[in-house]
Amino acid sequence: MNEIMKNVLATGFHDTSSEILVKKAVCKSLVLPNDKILDSQILLAEADRHSYKYI
Repeated sequence: MNEIMKNVLATGFHDTSSEILVKKAVCKSLVLPNDKILDSQILLAEADRHSYKYI
């Protein structure tokens, strides 16, 4: 993975077509459970762990 892609987080939702795309991404990926509150908690926690340039 090149340096640029290390700063990109691709997100998608479980059981949707976006999950397939995210799993094939060459950058860091995160599949969210498709729950408004839980999704935001998970995403904020991941953003705190790593400083992504793009999400």
